[in-house]
Amino acid sequence: MAHDHALDATLAEVRQLTYAGRTGDAISRLQQARQTVEPGGAADLARLALEEGGIRALENFQGSGSFDETFEVLEMGREQAELSGDPELIADAHDKLGMALYYQALATGGDFGPALAELEPALALRRDLDDNRALAESLFHVGLIHQNSGNWDAARDYYQRAIEIAEPGGHALEISYAVRHLGMYYQTTGDLEAAAAYYRRSLELREQIDFLIFLPFSHIQLGDALVELGDLESARQHFTTAYEIAVQINSPSQTIFALIMLAELAERGNQRDAARRYFERALQAANAAGFERGRARAVAGIERLAR
Repeated sequence: MAHDHALDATLAEVRQLTYAGRTGDAISRLQQARQTVEPGGAADLARLALEEGGIRALENFQGSGSFDETFEVLEMGREQAELSGDPELIADAHDKLGMALYYQALATGGDFGPALAELEPALALRRDLDDNRALAESLFHVGLIHQNSGNWDAARDYYQRAIEIAEPGGHALEISYAVRHLGMYYQTTGDLEAAAAYYRRSLELREQIDFLIFLPFSHIQLGDALVELGDLESARQHFTTAYEIAVQINSPSQTIFALIMLAELAERGNQRDAARRYFERALQAANAAGFERGRARAVAGIERLAR
């Protein structure tokens, strides 16, 4: 795909804004750039719309924004990608639509089949393209569907392959995702030391590239493993850091989960008043964001403490 250097610079700027959790600013920048595309610039319009749709999907995953708006932008991006005839853009369209469908299924408890129906064609196309970053991304995304469908062994194989593909090119973000989810695999098997090591590596990679947008989840996951290992003070520090970053970047879901982890840690230490306050704050935030998973967990905690 021939790239416009000015557009490349815009997209690089947008990704830095996204990494910093400034998704609103990133979307505004993309919309400004879209107004400057010359007639017939299907490839440029596709790149801008798909990037915007992908960022909107990240917002949806964090408990904000509208899935309807996300799908509207992504379908426009797909249409322009198909007009361009560029297989890289067509693969990107499948991948980003698939991830938006995945986030929607997570939010609603829905079926992951529609997401897989987009992610598998993206992976198939990317196997024939000379882009190991994108290939590693697709391997990881298909692995997510297997993980969330309960097929952990298949998920592990996809994650390991993603790391093998991404490491020679130093694609830190893609490695960080796959490594983090390998940590989840090992935590499910009871190998907590391995899980904590994978979580720690993912956290370090994300800190190196200033990937703030999902850094709270990295702290939460590591803290959770440390709780199981009995290192409660280190866990508390990670949950507190997760909360502080989540508030800084205005991420409702990560704020809520950090509060819930702090609540459950306090509950574990029989600090019932502190636990109740954390659960109540989490519930208030979940109600404000319409975040049902967080609301249900906060309510369950409050009910336990009332017994």
